[in-house]
Amino acid sequence: MNRNVESYRRLEVAGADVLDAVEAECAGHAAFGDTHGILDRAHAISLLRLDAISRRSRPLLRELFHELQKGRNQHRGADILKDPVVLGEFSDLLASTRRSRRRPSDETEEIFAAVLYHLRNGRPGPPVAAGCVLRFRPNAATPPILLWDPAGPQSIVQRHFASRVNTMLSTAFPGQGDMLGRPTPAFAKTLDRGYHLLAMLLPALSTSVLAHVRVIGVFNQGKWSPESLTLPRIASTFFITPGTLNTSWEMAETLLHEALHNKLIDIAATRSVFRPFVEARLPTVRAIWNRDRPGNIADWPLTRAFAVFHVYVHIALFFAKVRTIDAFLADDFGAPPAFFEYNLERALTRAGYLGQELAASGDRFLDRDGRALFAWLRQMLPRLCDTDALQAQVERLREKAR
Repeated sequence: MNRNVESYRRLEVAGADVLDAVEAECAGHAAFGDTHGILDRAHAISLLRLDAISRRSRPLLRELFHELQKGRNQHRGADILKDPVVLGEFSDLLASTRRSRRRPSDETEEIFAAVLYHLRNGRPGPPVAAGCVLRFRPNAATPPILLWDPAGPQSIVQRHFASRVNTMLSTAFPGQGDMLGRPTPAFAKTLDRGYHLLAMLLPALSTSVLAHVRVIGVFNQGKWSPESLTLPRIASTFFITPGTLNTSWEMAETLLHEALHNKLIDIAATRSVFRPFVEARLPTVRAIWNRDRPGNIADWPLTRAFAVFHVYVHIALFFAKVRTIDAFLADDFGAPPAFFEYNLERALTRAGYLGQELAASGDRFLDRDGRALFAWLRQMLPRLCDTDALQAQVERLREKAR
């Protein structure tokens, strides 16, 4: 983490009543906040995609579609249709269907045969986590989140998941070696404690975002291991490097941060957020705070900048809430780390900067819903702090980078 706080000056933030109202909107906005609506829409779209794919002489997929339509299986459809491997296969099959009428590969057939077996035998949770022992359940309103174990019982679904993840990680972290590690009971307890702190800070928002997560994996700690990471093409999943998070406060922030990425993935899958575009032809956004940090990319694709902007607006709310009630939680969770004092200014300043940068290029890559989402997020910032003071902070950030 960047703990150089000299470039940040304390901003006056909104009072508790305003923060509660902002949280209620972040968790309840009809299109971009309400998790039940987003997930219901995602479920319906996934079923439509499965129906369309299965009609192309693919009897196994047709069988899966009919099984999911049966009354006894409908309540388990969310576990199947939020499984990261199933969703990845849907995307690949849709892409290949547009190019040709070729049948699925033998491996794809094996994957869906395993998914059917999982469904018909009433096994709980997503197929990718079948047999995983460790889990945590944030609350009664949120499905259990499975902790993925590479050494757990193996199936074609789990092997395919590990292969997809390792392929993406080897590209992002060349030379790092095998990054996937095993969760421990102590890690599960740390997650649970971090969640309970998050729920005390942001009860509505924590329930909302974690409903978009089905699987958490862990990284072995290496030279460039990130504290946490969401892979955009691996749905409903994120990864944490356990040894890099030392307090419940840091774990609470990390859970919110990565779950927000998963929520945006679901929003983008159900709304017209991004226009069709070729990423290489779009301008990039300079993440000026990353330019001198080893292992970080300073020039971000617009889609990544948009995802980070979405996170920073919500994370600013988190740190504002920490500042207002941290004293009431210190007895149970200890005092927040010293650098938390300036993380509110950092989140607000970076959100303000990214908002300005994205506004200059938004029409080139944002579709109708994307523009509405962007406008909604930008409206949150002046509710959290004074606009003129925030603009001054953004200018200081720019000046320091020159």
